[in-house]
Amino acid sequence: MLRVNAERGADNLVIRCLRVAPKERVRIATWRCDDEYAIVAAACERAGAVVTRIALEALERMPDAERTTLLTTDFASAEASVMLASVGLDTTLSASVLRAAQSAGIRHVHVASIDLRVMSQSMRADPDTIAVLGERVRAIVRPPSALHVFGENGTQLDVGLSNRFPVALAAGRPEPGRADYLPSGTVFAFPASIQGRYVADRGVVGTGVRFAPASVRRAPVSVEIVDGRVRSFRTADPELSQAIDRYLASHVHAPRVGMVILPVNYIARAEIGLDIQDRLLPGCVISLGFTAQKSTQATFDAPVQLQLFARRLSVECAGRSLVTAGRLDESLVEGIDPFR
Repeated sequence: MLRVNAERGADNLVIRCLRVAPKERVRIATWRCDDEYAIVAAACERAGAVVTRIALEALERMPDAERTTLLTTDFASAEASVMLASVGLDTTLSASVLRAAQSAGIRHVHVASIDLRVMSQSMRADPDTIAVLGERVRAIVRPPSALHVFGENGTQLDVGLSNRFPVALAAGRPEPGRADYLPSGTVFAFPASIQGRYVADRGVVGTGVRFAPASVRRAPVSVEIVDGRVRSFRTADPELSQAIDRYLASHVHAPRVGMVILPVNYIARAEIGLDIQDRLLPGCVISLGFTAQKSTQATFDAPVQLQLFARRLSVECAGRSLVTAGRLDESLVEGIDPFR
């Protein structure tokens, strides 16, 4: 059954997200994921596309500028592209693929940390249905507005949204020259103000920081945020503490809250131990550094990012519940079938 559902996820990627048409040329860049590649390539072929594989392992030792140029040239002869990579892909190589697809002006879907579980679960989410759910959330949080995020783990966070900064939606359907990520499903914005405590007990993932979820469960990271910036943090894990210290010192904007993210992937319902899906579970994700400035119109941006996500959070806006203890409010998911 796992493989059957993974094939459904691949069909969703190809047909609904990437919108591959018959006879289109599709480049699939891969990194250590032969099984997943075979499933996605078969989905492309069922759609009538012509598939060419690019093995990223051969480009790992190549200078960044050289491999970006090589990939751009290759992508420019196609209409669409996909990157499939297992856990551990170097971030600079991943960024090279993104830049190449954007420079080539083609539709591109970016999938990092892929495995069959992700393909069989959150990757099956239809972008049209994500958009419906996302628009319901955006209607509630439309700026100017205030969000209150809280949880039994000690999280108490107040977020102010301003009409100077749009509330964006990522549904997993890329436009030419503008990549999207799968699995998708987030409503996100640059916060005009953010204060309080956020306790990350599900995941802490970002530039130079990647720890197993079990490590974060054993030693949650409690972050104090004042005036939109990390003032202090604590965790009982010394290695995790050192990694976060290195991240915070890596760039002038690394400690600043770049985005507040509300997940709306209606199929992501259970942890699987991979951040690519676990950060899409209902709640609120805090992103430090990177702001997706083109979408958020943030006042700064950064080339580094650290995402914090937590269990069983609740989110309210103007007295209305969006998420209660890690479950989307029934009014938001009315008419949406997660078992499609």
